Amino acid sequence: MATKQIGMQEPFLANTTNKKGFIVLLKQYLEQQGTTVCQAAGDADTLIVSTALKNAVEGSRIVVMVAEDTDILVMLLYHSQATMQNVSVLHV
Repeated sequence: MATKQIGMQEPFLANTTNKKGFIVLLKQYLEQQGTTVCQAAGDADTLIVSTALKNAVEGSRIVVMVAEDTDILVMLLYHSQATMQNVSVLHV
């Protein structure tokens, strides 16, 4: 994408309409590129962890999570099993 960012990201995303529109646009773009996209209706922690564990069980993909929430890591450790592929977590 060659679109130039105009202005600061934080004020733009603070506007609910802008944020929802950006999420829809990003989701459509990623799906067009062949990426599977999961969108949570509310708190995404459970969806993030369950999706990562599902992919780790299938074992056909490298699973890397980027998270800033410690709750995600705790849930991932609690629900992981020795038979799963490794799940890497990058803390930001």
